[in-house]
Amino acid sequence: MSALHNKSKAERATELTDLFERLHQLSARQVAWVEQHYEDENFLEIFQNMSNEWSSLQSSIQDEIERCRGFMTEQELREAVASTAPKAKQAHDNVERAIFLVKQIMHQTGTTLRTSQERKQAAKAYQTSGYEDYAAIFFDEKK
Repeated sequence: MSALHNKSKAERATELTDLFERLHQLSARQVAWVEQHYEDENFLEIFQNMSNEWSSLQSSIQDEIERCRGFMTEQELREAVASTAPKAKQAHDNVERAIFLVKQIMHQTGTTLRTSQERKQAAKAYQTSGYEDYAAIFFDEKK
């Protein structure tokens, strides 16, 4: 019985390690997606799918930790979780990088939109409306 019990502990620890490895791989895919495909038409849809997968993996990890509590002592569980720490740290760093990149892209997009709006307003101010007796009036406060 002890061998079966130990096997279950090993299997649970392996499952936990595999889940963290999947989380790490997903986070690397997220960063690569943001870096390479941010201008794609389906960028947000695919990124959202990856975010949903991230949430699902986090839930699976929490569930597996709870299952491990039934088979392992607290010390054994701590050791199993500690062995996944490097992958968890890398996954966290990747997610932080993806968040930073998305924020940077959003800022650039906002700046582009603002510039376009300002140019449109300036063009409207200097253009005629199509009527020949109508002259565009633009007050330049700097002059």
